[in-house]
Amino acid sequence: MITIAVHIISLKFSNVLTKTIFAGYRVCAEVLYFFIRYILRYRKVVISENLQRSFGDFSLVNNQRVIKSFYRHMADLIVEPFLAATLGYNSIGTIVKYKNLYLLSELYAQHRDVVLMAAHYGNWEYINTLPAVSNYDVVAIYSPIKNSFLHNSMLKMRQKYGVRLMTKQEGYRTIVKEKRTKPTLFIVIADQRPAKSKYNLTFLKQETAVQVGAEKIAEKIGAAVLFLNVKKTLRYHYSYSFNVLSINAAEEKPLVVLQKYYRQLEEAIVKNPELWLWSHRRWL
Repeated sequence: MITIAVHIISLKFSNVLTKTIFAGYRVCAEVLYFFIRYILRYRKVVISENLQRSFGDFSLVNNQRVIKSFYRHMADLIVEPFLAATLGYNSIGTIVKYKNLYLLSELYAQHRDVVLMAAHYGNWEYINTLPAVSNYDVVAIYSPIKNSFLHNSMLKMRQKYGVRLMTKQEGYRTIVKEKRTKPTLFIVIADQRPAKSKYNLTFLKQETAVQVGAEKIAEKIGAAVLFLNVKKTLRYHYSYSFNVLSINAAEEKPLVVLQKYYRQLEEAIVKNPELWLWSHRRWL
């Protein structure tokens, strides 16, 4: 009886502590929201221009609604890595859910590498938890942050669950040349604007220069390519699922995988536009 009572008290304390943690981060996010929207007015012109280019038929009221929701989501994004770190390894499953992990299990059983094409949509940092829920070695290809403090902090949080990090500069050559002892899943944020590109696709009603690195990597190593489908189920809570873009990219024609990726990303953005990173200068 004493053991049961202690267990119940422990659970209640844990629930209270978790609720307190969430409440604290909600306060932080609200302060951040007010600061970045009304004081800093962070990239307001860029956000408005991007929305206008992508949704020309939006009314001013709708644009303002999306801008407001975007700033709220952005404030959440800033605090979410710290929230995940505070909750710790054993509690991360309460805010991160994966829906069709069986697909990764099937591909792993076939000894097939995977290129997971993610985007600046929803929360792309939480997918660094993949090593905790799959058999794959997970490599995340990233762009270094200029601020050294933020850079080192983000590296520490990204590696917490066993992800191996690789910069974009070393990515392609290293992946193609290295010998791997087991199947590997490569996470690529694929919707960034390239510094230079001779490839363009229609995306959100406009000609858009695209990076082909993810497709080229997948083609070279004969990997399966998956699209990361993201849903924000509650504040700070996300669910992820995987859509197949190609079982073997080496058998696809050029740009076919990218076309599928941008089509699915566009569908997600149209459904919930506030979840995409509109403050990024995606178009010149």
